[in-house]
Amino acid sequence: MKKILALLLALIMMLALAACGGNGDTVDTPGGQPTAELSVDELLSLGQQYLSDYEFEQAIDTFASVIEIDLRNVEALIGRGTALILWQEDIPTARADFELALEIDESNEGAGLGLVDIYIRLGEFDRALEIARRSYDAAGGESLRDKVQSLESGNVLDSEGRVRRARYYYGDELLFYLVRSYSQRFLTAVTTFDPAGNVIDHVNITHDEYGNQLQTFTISPGRVNTGRLGILENTFNSAGQLIRQDYLGTGGFTLFEYSEDGVLSRRTWYRSDGSVSHYTIFNSQGGQERCNWFDSYGQLESYFIYEHNPEGQVIRTSEYRADGTLIWFAVIERDETGRVLSRTSYDADGNITYRTVFE
Repeated sequence: MKKILALLLALIMMLALAACGGNGDTVDTPGGQPTAELSVDELLSLGQQYLSDYEFEQAIDTFASVIEIDLRNVEALIGRGTALILWQEDIPTARADFELALEIDESNEGAGLGLVDIYIRLGEFDRALEIARRSYDAAGGESLRDKVQSLESGNVLDSEGRVRRARYYYGDELLFYLVRSYSQRFLTAVTTFDPAGNVIDHVNITHDEYGNQLQTFTISPGRVNTGRLGILENTFNSAGQLIRQDYLGTGGFTLFEYSEDGVLSRRTWYRSDGSVSHYTIFNSQGGQERCNWFDSYGQLESYFIYEHNPEGQVIRTSEYRADGTLIWFAVIERDETGRVLSRTSYDADGNITYRTVFE
């Protein structure tokens, strides 16, 4: 995630710098220290360095120093807007900065990307697409083109690489969209919509004082075709490890076991009557190896085998009957950072049954 964020920050600031310049004025350094004076260009470079180092409060102060001198400095406006979003997600102030930057220079790609990101974070995807198209027409640029294509496809990420909206398919049929809402760094809600934009379901996500999710959501296999969401209540031990999940409305629950060095070793699902539904065994790196499913009499019905790439990430899941006959399999596509791009399921004969695309 830090790698993605660093690249995005570098791109936005590079685009702004290409279109803007500073003057030769000198001012006190941020914080009012009288021992040194920096030019506007030096302050802009310092602000960019603060952004690269994730020192967002200092970046805001530094870019604000430039804006006090030059109210229409596009690079400073973009830099401050970016830092405001990444520090405390101050959307109103950041939006004003990006809007003013575009008013000054409608062909600035960085300003266009910043304002598009504002509306993505607000969940106003149609408005984000409108701005992305307009900015691309004015500025061009590969990043704006990609943003337009992403918004048109229905799969949308914010500037930090978090999925804000994803589409779910069964074969070629679009089933629903899932929209994620965040506050600061925390996921706060998920909502599903049908293809016409009508709300299907909604779940609020709550956290404890350490940021652990106390209430979260799931899309179970039995509900994936409708967009209905399940609700989970989480229990953590004193070490912050998740040890139990309860499924509201069903009475089922899941228990988690860990090795002595704190790595998840087994996860067991129980039905409402206390019988084991299935359990997953993990390797020493915490990767899924096998999952066994049982009927209500405790007999093995089927099992899953998970295949991994050299980085230990799952790239294929296959389900077999108890006798070893393949039932179906799914192939997971990832980018160079390991983030999931798509998940495609096939029947035993290799025919696609459904596909979920995340970008």
